[in-house]
Amino acid sequence: MGIDTTVSQFKSEKVALLFLPEGEFHELGLLYVYYLLKNRGVKVLYLGADVPLADVQFIAHAKKTDFLYTHLTSLSVNFNVEKFLHNLHSKIQDLPIIISGPFTVNYKKNLPSNLQLKRSLQEVKDYIS
Repeated sequence: MGIDTTVSQFKSEKVALLFLPEGEFHELGLLYVYYLLKNRGVKVLYLGADVPLADVQFIAHAKKTDFLYTHLTSLSVNFNVEKFLHNLHSKIQDLPIIISGPFTVNYKKNLPSNLQLKRSLQEVKDYIS
């Protein structure tokens, strides 16, 4: 994979955990974020698609990550965004969690303080910079 050979001119002590929740299999957006982070010198733990939240919680704390990132692209009809956000926050309250993807554009409900929506590619790039 080309991301593995990416060498950054930047140095960062940050560790990011990237994952897609159960039922989400569209990795292209998350892979792009992986590349952007690695290019900025951030160490990335890439879990990939369809990851149970219990596994995300365990790895996030075991590996002492600085923040989590997920990109929601093609949610299934039975995917409950409210339930996912609530469960994500209840399992991981002590770390910033960044969420991007098409659903964020029209999402208007209040979020717990550790959840942040990035509504455009520019917002994602600004956050990573």
